[in-house]
Amino acid sequence: MLSCGAYASVAGEITQVTLNDLQVVRATLGDAPPAGATGTPVTLELRNVGSKALSAYEIALDVTYADGTHVTTAITEDIVYTIALSSVKGALPTPNATLKPGETHTVSSLLKLAPSGARATAVSAKVVTVLSLNRTTAGNEKTIKLILTARREQAERLSAMLAKLETVKSSSDQDAAFANAIAEYDAHIDRNDPGQNAKRRLQAYRDVKDTPESFTFMLHIDKVTAMILKNQSVRYVGGAQ
Repeated sequence: MLSCGAYASVAGEITQVTLNDLQVVRATLGDAPPAGATGTPVTLELRNVGSKALSAYEIALDVTYADGTHVTTAITEDIVYTIALSSVKGALPTPNATLKPGETHTVSSLLKLAPSGARATAVSAKVVTVLSLNRTTAGNEKTIKLILTARREQAERLSAMLAKLETVKSSSDQDAAFANAIAEYDAHIDRNDPGQNAKRRLQAYRDVKDTPESFTFMLHIDKVTAMILKNQSVRYVGGAQ
């Protein structure tokens, strides 16, 4: 049986997540960028002030530049993958991996310089989208659909990699089978393709194939993660579809 640890706690009565469940505690600009830098660092401190564990969010930023111009941009982060990893019993803890009720989460990004080259001098932030582990959502519909689609595609890539791995495991010559499976990825993806992550994971299995304990634990993690990603790519049927 697959063990999902804390992830199982999302079961039970479903209540709708709202934008008010996530609070921007502070938005902080970094020091003036050195010559040649392309932007100014910004760090957001967020706090889950609701009663539901959150899995993704979008924060709108209103940025003021030294030349007086204003730009609106956004930071979007989906942490469902790290939530999945942290839910596996025995997995190493990942800092800043979850957004459970009462938890604080930080995220950093880089604000591009204005066309004039001016740096950002002030920034305000507000929550515009949230997704909960109970699969309810609130906010920007376009962002929500993009996140859910990305999760589904990531689950499909991971499941496809696990299927390749099963074929490799059943081969009488695993070294050759691993080489062929990895070569198949090389033939169909470029360096920027998301499939590179699946290829690297397959390579990691190859590297520990002679260490059964590590191999088995990796396989357990990936099966749990694929299941959670698939589950979290579909909204709760009682909410908006």
